[in-house]
Amino acid sequence: MYHSGPNPEPSKIVRAFLATGSIFFAVIGFFLEDGTRFFAASGALSVMWLLWDVAVDQVFVPLEYWIEDMVAGRALPKGDSSRWSVYDRIRLLEDRFENGTTRRMRVHAAIRLSEIFELQLKDPDRAREVIETAKEQFPEAPTWKSYDAARARKRKR
Repeated sequence: MYHSGPNPEPSKIVRAFLATGSIFFAVIGFFLEDGTRFFAASGALSVMWLLWDVAVDQVFVPLEYWIEDMVAGRALPKGDSSRWSVYDRIRLLEDRFENGTTRRMRVHAAIRLSEIFELQLKDPDRAREVIETAKEQFPEAPTWKSYDAARARKRKR
């Protein structure tokens, strides 16, 4: 039979168990005359809850992405691109520039790569080198006309 309800992740189940246990032992500790053991148990579960969250966020999730990427043969982490570092983006764009399927893709990868070098890494020499290399490989690309016009407008400001 198909169940359409929520399908909780194992990490959420562990978090719920630790949180419930922490709260449960704290409440019992308040109502008993000698509740120090229960407060200690509540504190221990709270610490385990914190360590579990850190372990999931910092170890298990990145390890999952790494193993998945190794098996699939991908160079970048799967998922939200906001988690990619500048160097992940550089690696992706260099691969697109060198192995892109179309001229347009390769030219746009070179332009974006030069922007990263110039604006984020503050390396205008490397940015200029990337554009020069791309212009040597694809001098007839129509993108260069609009790129050069935009650069000229930027210099006038």
